[in-house]
Formats: sequence, C-alpha cells, structure tokens
Amino acid sequence: MVSESFNYVAEFVRFVTEGYVATFALNELGLESLDEPADLTMDDLHDAAQSIVEKIWDPITISEDDVDGGEKFCFCQKGI
Repeated sequence: MVSESFNYVAEFVRFVTEGYVATFALNELGLESLDEPADLTMDDLHDAAQSIVEKIWDPITISEDDVDGGEKFCFCQKGI
C-alpha cells in the first residue's frame, strides 16, 4: 500500500521530477548531456527556467462565460 511506504513514494516522485526538470533544461539550453561544457549566463538560465515553467504549468483560466452566477468560489460550479 502507498500509505505504508509513503516516504519511498515521495522520494521516487522527487527523483522523477528532478530528472524531468534536468531533461527540460538540457533541451532548452541546447545541450546534449550534463557533462557538456557550456558558456551560459544567468540570463540564459533565467530564460530557460521561465520557459520550462511556462511549458509545464497549465494555469486554470475561467472566463465570464464559465460563471453562471452561482457560487464563484466553487471551481466545480456545483455549489457546496
């Protein structure tokens, strides 16, 4: 059960997340491997980080058409 091995699951999720972020960073910076020498500035790293966040973060947008006058604080629009 996951509840019995929660710490191991959390470690695995952290490990996988770090791997994906490293892979995204290599892709954004045009590098083939972590060992490849690169002449990068802080601006390059900032731009790569911003691009990664924009690609993986999918914000929820609610337009005026989505709000039916019901409970605006309830995302599902089904009320409480």
